[in-house]
Amino acid sequence: MNKIVSTFAAIATVALFASCGSDAPAASAAAPTEPAGEKPAAATEPPQYTFSGDVLKIELEDMYYDEFLVFADASASGGWAAKLLGTDSFAEAVVTFPAGTYEGLVNEDAPDGNHDAFNVKVGDTFYRCFPSDPPIGTYELTTRTPMKIVFDAETTVTVRIQQNDPNKPNKPGENGMKLDFIQFTKK
Repeated sequence: MNKIVSTFAAIATVALFASCGSDAPAASAAAPTEPAGEKPAAATEPPQYTFSGDVLKIELEDMYYDEFLVFADASASGGWAAKLLGTDSFAEAVVTFPAGTYEGLVNEDAPDGNHDAFNVKVGDTFYRCFPSDPPIGTYELTTRTPMKIVFDAETTVTVRIQQNDPNKPNKPGENGMKLDFIQFTKK
């Protein structure tokens, strides 16, 4: 009798494991991220923008960049995001601002506090940027470190996102975070 029960239990166990296999993906398997559209062509020079209205938003994938990984990300604005790959990574655009006061923020998704700080250079001024501390792990504007910018007259500047501020070697930036866009708001 024990042999029959043991044999039946073994057959049932094999049948149970065999039925677990399936050609369908598991519910927890991550589906590939579908972009909102085709990947934007990489710019061959910094694009030029003129600030008008209340807000200027520039997607990272639309900037002139080097050593940035641009990839599809459904949770990013426009369906694309960029990742700083190393110390020489940069993304830049040229912006003409009318006279006024502005606040600059970057939409960032940092995996942790060791991959969240970077620098934005507006003209000749560097701004160290990072999100919440600790980062919340989803896209958020860098409201913890806003850039306060004032122009006394219409001014055209290069806006450059990069890892390090060469004037502060003791406060290095990092890489590995995802960046979505930079925005400037007139105050």
